[in-house]
Amino acid sequence: MKKLIVLLLVIQTSLFAQTTLNSKIVEATVYRQNAELVNVSKGNIPAGTSEVIIKDISTFINPASLQVALKSSGKVSLLSATYELDYLNSNKLSAEQQEWKDKLEELNTKLRWSKEQKQIYYDLEMVLNENKKLGGANLGVSPSDLMQLLELYKTKQYEFNTAFLKFEKEERDLAIEVGKVQNQLNAANAKANKPTGILKLQVSAVAPTTIDFRCAYIVSNAGWDPIYDLRSEGTTKPVELTYKASIYQNVGFDWDRINLIVSTGNPLQNNNRPILNPLYVNYYVAYRSGGYEMDAVKMNMAYADELMEMKSIEVTEYQDGFEYNNQALTSQFSTQYEVSLPQNIPSDGKYHLVGLETYELKSEYAYHSVPKLDCAAFLLAKVSDWGQYNLLPGTANIFFEGAYVGQSAINPNVSSDTLLISLGRDNGIKITRNEVKDFTSSKLIGSNKKETYAYEIEIRNNKAFGVSIEILDQIPVSSNKDIQVEVDDLGGATYNSELGKLEWNLQLSANQSKKVKFIYSVKYPNDKSITGQK
Repeated sequence: MKKLIVLLLVIQTSLFAQTTLNSKIVEATVYRQNAELVNVSKGNIPAGTSEVIIKDISTFINPASLQVALKSSGKVSLLSATYELDYLNSNKLSAEQQEWKDKLEELNTKLRWSKEQKQIYYDLEMVLNENKKLGGANLGVSPSDLMQLLELYKTKQYEFNTAFLKFEKEERDLAIEVGKVQNQLNAANAKANKPTGILKLQVSAVAPTTIDFRCAYIVSNAGWDPIYDLRSEGTTKPVELTYKASIYQNVGFDWDRINLIVSTGNPLQNNNRPILNPLYVNYYVAYRSGGYEMDAVKMNMAYADELMEMKSIEVTEYQDGFEYNNQALTSQFSTQYEVSLPQNIPSDGKYHLVGLETYELKSEYAYHSVPKLDCAAFLLAKVSDWGQYNLLPGTANIFFEGAYVGQSAINPNVSSDTLLISLGRDNGIKITRNEVKDFTSSKLIGSNKKETYAYEIEIRNNKAFGVSIEILDQIPVSSNKDIQVEVDDLGGATYNSELGKLEWNLQLSANQSKKVKFIYSVKYPNDKSITGQK
């Protein structure tokens, strides 16, 4: 019977054996939003079923994304894995906490020393003041002794006052520094005292063994934005594009010398196909109350019950056709960049730049201007076959002929075969657009009014070499049959009547000027007012 009890106790102890292990983040795959972290840990477990607690898991975890892999020389099975918060993790000071704590102690020591030195001078001043009576009223003092005592008092009082000013300033400065360091320590304590996550794993082993744990999971509070550098050494050279990731993370743990992967995917996007529900059309009915008409779809909810009783309105409730599933991984549809060197990214929510790739873009250069909106000539790089670069919308820093010229935007979300990249304004080309008064008029024709507009665009190339430039302008397009737009003079432009777009492609030699002019008329009923005619 005693042997049976001992055996049961041994079995019970084995069933409830618990092992606590620290873990370290060794890899991060950063998506545009969210990131996948990989924590690794290693420990010994006994035979039988035991519980393994893996510490230092981010609290921003998506528990549904957790994947646990085991590696062991023996036969081991993972029975279950759950995530919990750990509120008892602040026993040891972090390196940041210890640094600010030591600095605070050092400053407080200096502050106490300064106060003690000042107190010594206060005590000396008290002794000096007590002896100002010169031995009492009944004791005579010679003039020479009096002068010596006065000189001594003057010298010592000056010394004391100087010391007081010095120590008071020193104390004020130290108090300010103490306050700053205390704030830093408070911030470090607040960050360190937050709960962290733990994983509770139920593991079964045939025999005592050593296990390597690899835990992968998705976290929020991390992501990246693309930033580009565009460099061109001239219009005869290709454009060099440097692709960088501006990465941020505030997951509660610093990433120290991790393997970093930057992905263009989104693991938490909805991957369910959209369902198209029937679209019902019905008569529009307005609800009138107290002389005020209210749109039925914008009314206050207080009228809902009353409206449901009205037979003239049918209310149909539609359900969202999408089903949201936040567990799918979509890396097969994305581009991933494996950064060759280990990276350090602190958990501070700030942006940290990481270089991804450099491309040489085969480009054609052309100047472009829309004088109606901006009388500037913009140098464009026309990049063909740009889909191979897997670019994302983002901001580009532009460097032309070695100088920084500003920022532009890259928008690859276009269906065109050619990607247009603006390299900035070129002040070597001057453009003006003026209304030609001699051809501008307004007159009545019967019951209609006819207004004629004329504009002249002048382009001057102040460069020492020839350039080609594309000029865009427009003629209004009528959206009403009573408003007629007539083109009087296109000035040699290519005209798209549906869009009203005018386009000139001009070649200008060095120091050459050219002018183009276009004229159009708008006729409309005299008793109407119009907009958009110029």
